[in-house]
Amino acid sequence: MKLEIERRWLIKLPLSEEALDALDEEGEVPTRITQTYLTSADGEVKRVRFVETDIWGVKFSHFIQTVKKVVEVGVNEETEQSLDEDAYKEALASADPERQTIDKTRYHLHLGKDLFVLDMFHGAQEGLAILELELATVDRLKEEIELPSYLDVEREITSEPGYSNYSLAKKQAKNEVR
Repeated sequence: MKLEIERRWLIKLPLSEEALDALDEEGEVPTRITQTYLTSADGEVKRVRFVETDIWGVKFSHFIQTVKKVVEVGVNEETEQSLDEDAYKEALASADPERQTIDKTRYHLHLGKDLFVLDMFHGAQEGLAILELELATVDRLKEEIELPSYLDVEREITSEPGYSNYSLAKKQAKNEVR
């Protein structure tokens, strides 16, 4: 089990031309993520992800199962494991009936020593964009973070539980937190 330490920001849409150019200049291919939450107990959050990248018309995909438990705001205990397609499909049989599948495109953004991810949501959460930064130490939770200047940041949402992917997946969650 490892600690996942992260900060999150709500990004205003639509993205500016400067932001779109910056995403294009990063040179990294965006990743499509479909994540489904599973029924769980004891304060754990379980999910499976289908992750797909299209490089020059060739699709590369893999499956991941994650179990998280909140330690404090911005900090989770996390375990992840790769799954084969059969194990992924088997896990989907335990999908939480009160949660919808999250569908998003993820972009990686480099700024100095930091690697941000920008998630652009589709489906029920269309029009939502969240910037995340995974941190190496808890100390950085209080540190001022330089954000990509080309993104229009509405506010930090690290301490707003309604913006967790788990909360966003709750059925009828569309527009509840905005």
